[in-house]
Amino acid sequence: MPRLFPFSALLLCSLFGSQSLAADSRFDKVNITPVKLSEHSYMSSGAGGNIGVSVG
Repeated sequence: MPRLFPFSALLLCSLFGSQSLAADSRFDKVNITPVKLSEHSYMSSGAGGNIGVSVG
């Protein structure tokens, strides 16, 4: 059992590491635009949805 642990840990690290590198390229062309709605509220609009932010 102790000899299997380093191999399985290395396998998991390589799988998760390669997925995170592939995920970065999905958002290369996404443009997020801030829109001022009022003095204290903003909206970030982009590909996938909008986020409202209240400041102050």
